[in-house]
Amino acid sequence: MTSSYNYTVELKQIIFNEHINTLAPTVIYEEGDDYKNDKGAIITIPLHEGTSPNFEALSKFMNSQKFMSIEENIFGYSIKTKKLPE
Repeated sequence: MTSSYNYTVELKQIIFNEHINTLAPTVIYEEGDDYKNDKGAIITIPLHEGTSPNFEALSKFMNSQKFMSIEENIFGYSIKTKKLPE
């Protein structure tokens, strides 16, 4: 993914030629935004150079919603995750 989630025509063609799938988020998480639960939405968190996410607020947000992994959402895979520290 690019930090802006925009792909040039040239990059799209290269990706297509290499048979690579790309995803673009439905929602870009911003602290303080009023997130509406949209079933199947792909939410991304800006973690590229120059960002400084508030992990406390992010944890609060993640605990306030039911989330599933990209693998489960798109491909139907069932995965288990473990958060550390517990």
